[in-house]
Amino acid sequence: MARAIVQSLILGAVLFIAAVVLFALGVIGDLLAAQRVMTQKTFERVRRIELALGVAPSHYEPGQQQLDGPQGAGPQADGPERQEAVRL
Repeated sequence: MARAIVQSLILGAVLFIAAVVLFALGVIGDLLAAQRVMTQKTFERVRRIELALGVAPSHYEPGQQQLDGPQGAGPQADGPERQEAVRL
């Protein structure tokens, strides 16, 4: 009878610890999602302000260059055909 009680206590403790860990991971995931949304909104707001003021983007990443021939034959990165990664 004592063995069954010990086994049940061990199983209960393991399941309880697993539940606590899963709960903590859920809270961390929710916090990361909220932080991601706030960061994206901040980047969009900064970009709109930069566009309104005519300032060059502070976090500019050029889009991938389309090469028509051998490497280096495509448009120059400083040329008029510069592409943006995201268009608003």
